[in-house]
Order: sequence, then structure tokens, then C-alpha cells
Amino acid sequence: MESDIPASEDSRKRARESISRIAEFRKAQILPNSQDAEPSRDDQPTENREVADDNELFVSQSPAPKRIRRIPLLNNAEVRESIAVGTASYYSSHKGSGPRNAFRSLNPKGGTASRKEKLKSKANEIDFETLFRSDIITDGQAIAGLQPIPTSTLGNKAKALAELLASIPTSDREEAKPDKQAILEATRKFERMIRSDKAGGWKHPSLKTSLYHHQLLGAAYMRTREKSPEMPRGGMLCDVMGLGKTIQTLANIVDGERVSLDDNANTTLIVVPRALIDHWKVQISTHVEDGVLRVLYCHAGSRFEASDMVDTILRSNVILASYDEIRRSYPRIAKSDSMDDKQAQLLIEQEYKKKAGPFHQIRFRRIILDEGHLIRNPESQVSIAIRALHAHYKWVLSGTPLLNHTGELWAYFNFLGVPHIGKFANFIKNYCDGSDIANQRVVNIIRAVVFRRTLKARLFSRPIVILPEIAEVTETLEPSLIEEALYNMVATQFIDTFNSMAGTEEQVGQNRCFLTMLMRLRMCNSHPLIIQEILKLILRKDRNGEDKNMKKLVDLVPEDADPEDPDRLSVSLLQGLRQLGNGINTHPTTLDGPLNARFQKFVYDLKSAGNHEEYDARSRCVLCDGIPTQTKVTPCMHLICEECLLALRENSSDNSGGAPVMCPAGCDIEVVGEESHTMSPGILSSSFKTVGARGRSHAIDIILGNCTAKENDNDIDWVRNAGGEMPSTKVTAARRIIHKWVTETKEDVPSARNKIVIFTQFRDMVTIFEFMCQQEKWRSCRLTGDMTFPSRKESIKEFAKETGPQVMIASLKAGGIGLDLTMANKCILIEPWWNDAMQQQAFCRLFRIGQQRKVQIVKLIMKNTIDTYMTDMQSEKNAEIDGAMGEMALAGRNTSKEVLEMFGEVECLQGGGLRVNRRRE
Repeated sequence: MESDIPASEDSRKRARESISRIAEFRKAQILPNSQDAEPSRDDQPTENREVADDNELFVSQSPAPKRIRRIPLLNNAEVRESIAVGTASYYSSHKGSGPRNAFRSLNPKGGTASRKEKLKSKANEIDFETLFRSDIITDGQAIAGLQPIPTSTLGNKAKALAELLASIPTSDREEAKPDKQAILEATRKFERMIRSDKAGGWKHPSLKTSLYHHQLLGAAYMRTREKSPEMPRGGMLCDVMGLGKTIQTLANIVDGERVSLDDNANTTLIVVPRALIDHWKVQISTHVEDGVLRVLYCHAGSRFEASDMVDTILRSNVILASYDEIRRSYPRIAKSDSMDDKQAQLLIEQEYKKKAGPFHQIRFRRIILDEGHLIRNPESQVSIAIRALHAHYKWVLSGTPLLNHTGELWAYFNFLGVPHIGKFANFIKNYCDGSDIANQRVVNIIRAVVFRRTLKARLFSRPIVILPEIAEVTETLEPSLIEEALYNMVATQFIDTFNSMAGTEEQVGQNRCFLTMLMRLRMCNSHPLIIQEILKLILRKDRNGEDKNMKKLVDLVPEDADPEDPDRLSVSLLQGLRQLGNGINTHPTTLDGPLNARFQKFVYDLKSAGNHEEYDARSRCVLCDGIPTQTKVTPCMHLICEECLLALRENSSDNSGGAPVMCPAGCDIEVVGEESHTMSPGILSSSFKTVGARGRSHAIDIILGNCTAKENDNDIDWVRNAGGEMPSTKVTAARRIIHKWVTETKEDVPSARNKIVIFTQFRDMVTIFEFMCQQEKWRSCRLTGDMTFPSRKESIKEFAKETGPQVMIASLKAGGIGLDLTMANKCILIEPWWNDAMQQQAFCRLFRIGQQRKVQIVKLIMKNTIDTYMTDMQSEKNAEIDGAMGEMALAGRNTSKEVLEMFGEVECLQGGGLRVNRRRE
């Protein structure tokens, strides 16, 4: 969808006419008992709301009375609110108050419960600790073998529940009575009659599929919040993955269709990651009765064409759009020092109205964010565009709402319109400083607007769902002699570089060198060849022609070693690869291209000027805000993941193709002629005086990813040439495990084959595992972020067939979010992840409602390496490291010192910085 659609008078006129026709049509269908819900927003900009006093706890407030609006187009006050979202300052102007200092633990104060409280249903209680972490494996094992909730064959609600309760053992019946009342009350929250389906479920007239008990409660909660006189009218549905957030949301949508609003806002906007558009299409088709919803899809390759897109949207019940479409709809707002000047403000409003896309011209009935945690960073372009939208009701769906700290709640609460939270800096100060009063404020808001259940939740003293057994095994592997030697050589190279940056002014560069080292060591553990650029450096001859490192490797292999010995084979292949590539040029190599050179000079100038915030921003992907391993540098001096760039290109082209790709930072610059760039945390060394190798050693350039070790265009790719032949302990272990799974007899479903998913974080590992499957004659498919969405869809479709591929090789980023992989029952995690929530998401692709077989998960850990440290920290549930931004938390002085002590004695330098005294091998 094009984002620069002006809200002309003609379009507004057509919109009014269409709304009038739709209203007349709907009026004829509305039942006598339908309720009119008042609009949920006032006309005052969010930025002008008063922040609560320090001692004030969260108290819901009723919205002020509003004038009746007959057409759901934004008024001037709402336009100003949308503009304010894009011009506000978040982290950058509030040093020291950012999210890294936010409080992470939520411990609501308890007390002695009264007898009345004890008899209350616990079905909707929030386990606050699970907002940060939920252990589906432990929870799944806890419910394995337990009895399910009894079913009833009666159609009358009261009688069906009475029959259910009578089936509960007498010892548990007292505890189950409040649940019976909670279910009965939930059935009364809907506009339409909810009936027993005579099979233990609950049937809504507009749904084909019955709701489980816990899904009925969730949908009823959504209906209750939307009818509430208190703000916000919406909230967060945060059930763990696999419990049915989608069908609960659809139940809320179809039931609310009979409620008319004063402004005739009838359209629900569902915003989802592009990869989940097809999932929602299938879910709507599967669960919603035909003809109930008019659905419009808006994403790359399926953008609807209409002379007036606003009118087209308003004619639909549901719009399914990708996050990138919403980002494209929000115009870039030029920040000005004269923003308070009325004349300047008027000009900005006029410019906004002219450039705003259709999504930012409309007041929707409701907005639903699937995988809503994607807006948690308030400075990201996606978060800004989403929070600038307007609707009567707003919902955030996420199984992992908090990945790092309570400060992430601000973006959700700001989107929902929670009162009294203030600006971001005020929220961090008043709600996230770790004090009891701040903690209780957050808890009060969460209790009001968050609804969450995990697998350990109970109804009628039974688990809310029954899933097959799940088992997790961690295999600790001994690295081979060659792998251990290469690991230590890589660590030594990085530590030498790290120490060269010691000193106060080099602390930022040290942090980034440290993070790069962790990434490369993790890669080395998976397979040494996937860090081939560093291997080519450390295995080259020195200036005196000596081959010290290669000689060390050769000396590790006994002369009488078997030709098939992994160490001997590894050394032979490394020698052959080096000879095949004609060695490594010992002369300085220039940077990859002019954009890389410009980028290094640009970020060096940022650091020299003391602009650390902008420097930090430029080191991350401009779209996903992550620290990727494969990036591109753009002409406007931004970094972007290769996966994100692919998604941008798809979203920028329709069926005919050819649309330009603009920088997502809002630079109005086309992304063309970009160059590959490996993230280079050390490029800001003060020793950098000139662009290229003259200013610094060529070795540091390669270590930190600023240039390659290529001698000429004929330099070979070691992974492509030997990735399938060179042994790796983890690949060997995966081969052994898969061979057992492929040949074993299945006790639970004898007629079905085991389906296996390999999760890895590195693209070259996908290639290596494809070589392995070819060698073993195992049919395989891949699921990676660099694949087009149609290719991903086709890959999953083939994998789902019983006669299809038996092994799927998936990147954790592409395969861990929003997909249903219940056709698989075996999983191998090749590398541990700093963020345990990412691993949990990946496991939930297999272990969820719909899984019919026992699930087995195997984690591979390399002994006495960075893998061991990561798993130890996860088992301790360390607050500093457990998060999607855990890599950045690691750069903190205390945590980085702890990790570096794995390699030697760490000296803290006066004024900042660290030095590592390497242990002698």
C-alpha cells in the first residue's frame, strides 16, 4: 500500500457516503440488546497528560464525555497526538534513565488471604515471574500424565457445568467450585449466546470451532475490557505460545461486530509480522463462519488497489497488515527547535495530513498487534508508527511480553492509552527504579490490563490443556584437539585486540570488540569454517615466512593417526584449503568498498564528537534494532540485516515489482548499491587516523570484520568447498542423534515418521547441515530469514507432508516466531542463546495445541567454552544476561569481566576499561 495518500476533500466525502451506507446496512442487522460503546480517546494530546505523583498507585480513570462523531477519520487533536509520537525524545535525551537501569523483577506483595479470596477462581491469576521467563519444558513435564478436565454431553450450560463438577474427585471439588462460577459468568460477557457444544467446549454462533474453557475465559476478558467505562479499553493477552491467542482474539472480534459506535468505526486492524499473514488467513478461514467477516489483506505482493484506499479500508471488517506496511504509512516528521511555535506547528500538521498514509488517517474500531513485543523499543520506527495509530480498542498479543526489563512496558502502555504513566523518562523514574512503591505501581497496572496463562495453569484442579510428554536432554560435548586449539587461537587474537584498546577513551570500542569475540567463539564452537576469514588470518605465515599456528595444529596429530581421525582430517583439509586459495596475502588489504570506507570514517567522527548515542544506534540494524552477523551498509550510513533488507525489498514491491526501497530510518534515500558489512565493534579505535589499512593493522581489520582476507577474486569459500567434509563435534553429534531418530520405532504413533527440526543461529551452519543430509540421503528443507516468504511457505508445506522431507534446518530467528511446526516431534538446538525466551519460542513451535506425539529436545553444549558459561547463566536465571538485548547487557563492566576471566586474569584500569593477562597454554 502506498503511504503518501492525501486525505483530500473528495476522499473524505466518499468516505462519509460509504460510512452512511455501511451504517444503514449495519443498523438493520443490530439486535435490540446491542450496546453502544463510547469512543476510547479524548481530544487531548498524550504528551499533555499529567504524570502521577510519586506515591500514587495506578487507578483506572473514566474518559471524559465526548461529542458524537459520525465518521471515523482523525480530528485535529488526534493528528497532533500522532505527530507528537514521532517527535518525542526517548533514550537519547535522558542519559542514565534508559532501559538498562530499569528494574527487572516483579514481586507483588502478598498477604494472608481471606476466606473469600481463597474461594475465588485462580484461573485468571497472573504469575508475574513468567512475564520474563516461562519454562515450557518444566511446565509440560509437570502436566504429563495428569487427567484432563472432564467433559459433559449436556447442552444446557448450568447442567453441563454441574455434570463437570460432579466428575471431579470429592477432595478437589471445593477448589473447583469457583471455576464453575467463573466459566458461567464468562458465558454472559458476550453479545451472542454461548452454548455448550456437548463435548466439553463452548460454541459461539459466529465461530466454526469451539473454545476450550481457558479460551472462553480469555475471550470474555477481552469483551469485558472493551465494554469497561475505565481506560484503557483493551489490554494485553499474553498466554504462552500455543494456548490459542488467535482464536480468543477472533472470538472477541466476531462478538463485537454487533456493537455500534458513535463514529461508525467498524474496521479492525490486525498487525502481524509478514511471515504470519498466511497463518492468520488460515486461522480466520478455519475458525470463523463463512460470511461473518469481510477481510482485506495488505502486504508485499498482495496490496489492494483502489482509487480511494481509505474508503476501501472502511468498507471492510478486518484488515490484515504487516508491521512494515504500518511503518510505511507513517510520514517522517522533521524535528524542529521551534515545535512550540504555533505557526510552525500548523505547517507540520498540514505536512502530516498531506503525507500520512491511509492507516494514519482512520480511527479504527480496534487494533490488534500480534507478536506485539516488536514495539517494545520506543525509538524504533515500527514502534513510533504503531503508537501513532488511533482506535477505540487496542490489544497487544505476545507470549513473551518482557524480554529484558520492566521499562519495555512503557511502549505497550503508551500504545494502549494507560493513564498516568507519563513520558518514557518519567515512567522509568516512577515505575522502574526498583523501590517497593514503584514495583507495586507496575503490578497494579499489570493486574488491570494483562491476561496471561501458562501450561501450569489449572481449571477445575486440572491442567487447562493436556499435551503429549516432552523431554529435554543437554549433551555436553568434548571438543576435538584441533577445535580446542582453534578456539584458543581465535580467543587470543581477540584478546590482543581488546587489550590494544585499553584506556578510558577506548571503553566503547572495547565493549564492541568483546561482543564480537563472543559471537565468533560461539560460531567456532559450531564449526570452525564458518569463521573462515579469521581462520585465514591466524593460519597464514608471518612476515618471516614461519607457519607457527599451522605447525601447532600439525603437532597435535600423532604421526600414526588413522586417516579418518577427525583431528588428522581437519588439519589435512585446512592445509589443502589454504594451498587451494594460494595462501593469504600478507600485504595490507583495502576495505571492501567505498561505502565501507565512508561508514568507518562516519562512525569514527561520531565517536570523536562524543556522540555515543548516535554511534550506538548506527551499530544496530536500522529496522529490527538487533546486532546482526550479516549486514549491509546503506548509502545513508545505516546498517541493516540482510534478512531485514530482503523483507524491505519484498514489502516495497507489488505484483508488478520495481518500487524503490527507501531507508526505514526515514532518510528519504533509496537503498541501492549497498555493500556487505560484518559488524565491526572495534572500528572506533583512537588509533584510526586514516581510512583503510594504513591507520591500523590489517589483522585488526579482519578480526573485527572491517575487511576480508581475500587476496584476489579467486579466493575460495571454505564452507562451500569443505563444509561437508571437515569434521565438527557438534555436526557429528547431530548426525548421530538424527540417525537414531530416523531409524527408531515410534511407540506413540507407530505409523508416523519422526520429523526433525535443527535450530541454528548461523546461516553457514544451515549450508553445512544440508551437506550432511545429502551425504546421509535424508530429505531436508531449510527455513531461513534470507528466503522469500513464498519460499518459506512452500518449505513448511512440504515439510508438513508425511512423505515430505524428514529434516528441517531452520535459523532460530526465522523458525522461532509465530509458526506451527507440530508436524515435527524432535528438535536439536545447535547453539545456546543468551535470551532463553528465544529458545522457548522455538520449542513452542513444536510443543503446542495440535501436537499428537511425544516431543524430544536436545541441546548441544561444548564443554569449557562460552557455551558452558551461557547455559550456567541461564540456569541461574541471571537478570543481566537473560534478554534479547542480553549481548549489550554483557558489555557492562562487571559482566564482561566475569566472562573474560575464562581466558585469564582481568585487570580493571583506572578510569575505565579492562586488560586481560592471557594464561599460558
